[in-house]
Amino acid sequence: MNININPLSSNEIDSVIQLIKESFDTQVSPWYTPEGVQEFYKYIDLKAFKGRQFKDHEVYAAYMNDSLVGVIEIRNNNHISMLFINNDFRGQGIGTTLIQYIVNILRVQDIRTITVNSSPNSVDFYKNMGFSYIEEEKTIDGIRFTQMKLEINTHFTSIDDKPASILLDLEPWVNSSDEMLIHLYRLSVTLNEPNENGLTSNMEASILYDIEDSIHDSLDSNYMFVGRITADGKRDFFYYTDHVDGSKLENIAEKFLENYKYSINCIEEQKPRAFYHEFLYPNKSEWHRMGNRELVDKLIELGDNLEKSRSVNHWIYFSSEESCNYFKEKVQKDRFQIEDQVIQDDKYSLRISRNDFVQLHAINEVTDYLVSVAQQFHGDYDGWETQVIKEQEGFSNRLKRLFKSKK
Repeated sequence: MNININPLSSNEIDSVIQLIKESFDTQVSPWYTPEGVQEFYKYIDLKAFKGRQFKDHEVYAAYMNDSLVGVIEIRNNNHISMLFINNDFRGQGIGTTLIQYIVNILRVQDIRTITVNSSPNSVDFYKNMGFSYIEEEKTIDGIRFTQMKLEINTHFTSIDDKPASILLDLEPWVNSSDEMLIHLYRLSVTLNEPNENGLTSNMEASILYDIEDSIHDSLDSNYMFVGRITADGKRDFFYYTDHVDGSKLENIAEKFLENYKYSINCIEEQKPRAFYHEFLYPNKSEWHRMGNRELVDKLIELGDNLEKSRSVNHWIYFSSEESCNYFKEKVQKDRFQIEDQVIQDDKYSLRISRNDFVQLHAINEVTDYLVSVAQQFHGDYDGWETQVIKEQEGFSNRLKRLFKSKK
């Protein structure tokens, strides 16, 4: 099965809208009230559809043998607002291919959370793709949907003072049988066209994602992929296995990496999983950067354009009054206000605030600083919250909020 996916061109819009309507009418509309059906028709009206293309939406069309077989629309680079498959081509993996295609594109852009408002008939499809629930099903204007999200577990850091991108499975050891996978192997691939930072270019990233998927599909349950590192012109993949020699990985790499230079070696660990926990796993600042992206994405989803600064509250915990006081003295010099302090069972919780911008780069600088100062005084930084600031919602924005999805 050969599926070609490309950004939508203007001469394809009419045929794409027709596909969406036909698929919606047979697969989704039975779940909606008449009011909901009409709301969706307004969303795919030709004028509304074209208007979105010049703002914050991107549409990709999928073809098989010159037949239009599927379409996916992405909003704000992090939300699937529509996914529809040609009724004549359902059940052929086209929806899965479109999701994987979008995930690969957004990974390159450091997008870590993708959301969707799933129609009732597509919830199981998204669950199978790794999406999890955000909220229970709700109905607005006759449209039934369940909010779901997919986490792309990538974080950026520095290795030997060079930029590095790390993707990992945050919970790889979920089955008791995985305990026998004790030998760690590294597959190191030299990039053909790294960018100026030694990371993958957009074009090569897409190629490598396809190769990665092929390798993982070919490995059996005796190999467990736990993460990868891209840095300094190389991409390293890490696998735990019960095989001592790693010959199966070597055979598969030879098959799929014929156009790349690569090497495979076994990493000796002083104790089981040490490399994973001590090198791959994100540190405290990186953890909060991952959480920051999720919170910022949520603000955007709620209609906040992030252009205004606002009061941001932070929580920090200490085991001694002395440490808490040293921390307060330090952060007050940097214009943080002490909002609240609670002492319970010899534990000290502190809430502080400061007026800041919450664009991702700005809030990352703030949390990096607070994590560092908290650790300096043996404390534990626990995160932040702030208010949503948005313009009054109009009719067109309400339609955007009610985007529908279909596999």
